[in-house]
Amino acid sequence: MYIKKKDRQLFKELDDNLILPRKWEEFISKRVNKNGLILKLKKKFYLCVHCKIEFEEEDIKVNDYCKCPNCENHYLVKSNRLQFYEFKDELAILDRYKDYYVVRQFRLHTTYKKENKNYYYGRFSNYYYEYGRVIYDEKLYPVEEIINENVVGTINGWFISFRNFNSIEWRYMRSYYYYLPNQLIYYPYNLEQVLSDIKKLKYSQLWELVKHVDYLDLIYLINNYNPSVELLTKLGLYNLALCPKSFANKKSFNDRFMGLSKDYIPFIREYNLDIDELTVLSYLKVKNINYIKRCSGLTQEQLKDINRKVNIISLLNKTDFDKNKFYEYRDYLSIAKQLKLNMKDKTTLYPKNIKKAHDKVVKEYEEKKDKMLNNSIIRRGKQLKCNIYQNKTYIIFPATTYDSLIDESSQQNNCVRTYAERIAKGECDIYFMRLSKDREHSLVTVEVKDNKVVQKRTKNNQVTTKSQNNFLQLWEDKILKGVRNEKRLNENN
Repeated sequence: MYIKKKDRQLFKELDDNLILPRKWEEFISKRVNKNGLILKLKKKFYLCVHCKIEFEEEDIKVNDYCKCPNCENHYLVKSNRLQFYEFKDELAILDRYKDYYVVRQFRLHTTYKKENKNYYYGRFSNYYYEYGRVIYDEKLYPVEEIINENVVGTINGWFISFRNFNSIEWRYMRSYYYYLPNQLIYYPYNLEQVLSDIKKLKYSQLWELVKHVDYLDLIYLINNYNPSVELLTKLGLYNLALCPKSFANKKSFNDRFMGLSKDYIPFIREYNLDIDELTVLSYLKVKNINYIKRCSGLTQEQLKDINRKVNIISLLNKTDFDKNKFYEYRDYLSIAKQLKLNMKDKTTLYPKNIKKAHDKVVKEYEEKKDKMLNNSIIRRGKQLKCNIYQNKTYIIFPATTYDSLIDESSQQNNCVRTYAERIAKGECDIYFMRLSKDREHSLVTVEVKDNKVVQKRTKNNQVTTKSQNNFLQLWEDKILKGVRNEKRLNENN
């Protein structure tokens, strides 16, 4: 790929002048320490690989997080049979060179490998490499994205993959489908100096915010900065400070915190709530982090929708309800009402396992629905017996049961089974056209509306033959239109 001369010169100057900052290795070490594991030895017994301390805790599922009582870090829980595991972190340094700001992007690999089958714990190792740079002008508008050979393009897309620790072979990032990530873990110790030339950021505390948040889009925060970022950072509400637009132009405390009083600040700070969790807290007004985490992601309208039907606190207290079960629970209540279950019974309103309860009522509803559909089709089939017609070659007769629709659909490889509800509602009628000498095997599926053939298809939805069309036309003229004319005659009389 050809690179412009002035850009080649700029890329070389960046390589010559941008070095790793003084506390970089300390920064890497802190990040590596966050990537520990807790091994599940047996029920209620665990081992922290970081500090090599065994401890007892309530039963925790694999792939959940657990706090080590010794080092007080929250680590991922894995089985003690684990042989290898790798963490990947996206790190970044915001640098200043001449009139440019440069975001240097790194990939950090932290790997765990079991050393000996006779021991539970293994050894951690790590390595990192730079793979991309985003260059901005003095107003922080993007100028160029560049990558080195650690970013590889394949027919399946672009991948970050280690090739070289100190690559200087920079090239343009030119892709409509792939962009360098913008959510990164930023090196914090140089930010106050780098951002000192931006007047509005003099007291922003962004350098403190970066120390307490893992992934963030720092360029977005700078471009959308408002004083609430400084206020929230000083209050220790770091996750809320990541959403400056949500707090812009709000003057009073109640406006900023969705009607919550100052009494909630210690709770919000303790659990570092984000904007979704704050939304839930402002509706529930209950200082229970378990409830808030389970509902995080639901809007206030969705919470109100549930609360109109049941007491949401009782729901959270008695069931396994969470944001992923919102639609499932709502459907469960709707179907339970249609089945005329006792909606005042607490075991009906608050099933412990929502998915299991949902599947049970759906199955019951489908069985009841099938029975109701079948009765409607049988009733309609009896009414249409007068339309049975036959000659030496063909015979045509109405669908008489739900099972007959399923059989026709299977033989013809079509979707006529889905017409059951339409038949039950009187929207259409379905007839089967067969050979007179072979009435068991499907030939043509016919749809009729207002005593007129509107659809006729053979197997695999193929068109009918001339002979079949002639028979259907004769049947429509002689039988169906005769029925219609007779109805008109009766109405006139």
